[in-house]
Amino acid sequence: MFLKTIEVQNFRSISNLKVEDLGQINIFTGKNNCGKTTLLEAVFQLVAWHIGGLQQLNSLRTLSKNNTDFSGFFYNMKEDSSIVINGIFDEKSYQRTVTIHFTKAINIFNEENTKYLQSNLSERQKGSKQSEPIVGKAKIKDGDIIFEDIMQAPTLSLRCNFPIFKVFEHGNLIRSLSDIIINKQKSKVLELLQQIDNRIKDIEVVDNGIFLDLENFPKFIPIEISGDGLRRILSVILSIYGVGKGGMVMIDEVENGLHFSTMPKFWRGLINAAQDIGVQLFITTHNEELLQSLSKTAQEGPYKQMQPKIKYYNLKRYENDEIVAYKYDFDKFDFLISNGNEIR
Repeated sequence: MFLKTIEVQNFRSISNLKVEDLGQINIFTGKNNCGKTTLLEAVFQLVAWHIGGLQQLNSLRTLSKNNTDFSGFFYNMKEDSSIVINGIFDEKSYQRTVTIHFTKAINIFNEENTKYLQSNLSERQKGSKQSEPIVGKAKIKDGDIIFEDIMQAPTLSLRCNFPIFKVFEHGNLIRSLSDIIINKQKSKVLELLQQIDNRIKDIEVVDNGIFLDLENFPKFIPIEISGDGLRRILSVILSIYGVGKGGMVMIDEVENGLHFSTMPKFWRGLINAAQDIGVQLFITTHNEELLQSLSKTAQEGPYKQMQPKIKYYNLKRYENDEIVAYKYDFDKFDFLISNGNEIR
């Protein structure tokens, strides 16, 4: 099930932004501080919806997994406001709204330094009324966070991955690859890796590490020796295969770690994986070479059928802090990039 429209209010640097007619592969560009990464985070939180999702997002931007300062999620750090994220999906016109706000405890002794954060999830399908909110709450005090049990699950279960490329998340790669090996999907992952580097003959999990069998090497080598670029690519591939059909994967600054010569292979791998698994991709980039590579790759025979499913959005922030997403379908995107227009 793919997201078709998302509207974001009072979330991080976005006061109000609506993005419509999303495709299967969505590319977002724009100047620094125009809201690209924040938009990806909003998609993630729309799926996760509960306070734990915000905590995961905190770990993307800090070195701590246990950061309990949530003020940065509110536009201009105004904790008295409410974050609202609304999404419309293609299956049965399913719609969900996530509302996040701080609440105050009443008549609780000695709770002056305690904060209460609440996230509400409302759902609606075509022809039906909006559901009663599912409520998730968390108590924050002295750097600790206590989550209340959530007694009800959403009507539709959505899945997403937001690959994290920090050293302390290396364990996630090991767990993800182990699951894929157990489910006999390693050959698909290996095939995509070989499109990036044809020297790779095999990949395995050994003890607490990921090892590669490279052509002409006498033994398996740790993936770290191949550099951060390959580990980043592996993280993206594992995220796509790990999320499963109908899932969503957010890839921030996809060009990091990619040499220009591998860009066509990387796009082929992403498109193949998106088609094979049936996932929706949300990608940010600043790199013009990467955009040119996408344009050329999508002209190749096996990938032409994906052109209508590729959407390009340029985010622009104006002086009044308004952010507008300008959408281009593939034909217009290809025309602009092929004629040297600056569309980043």
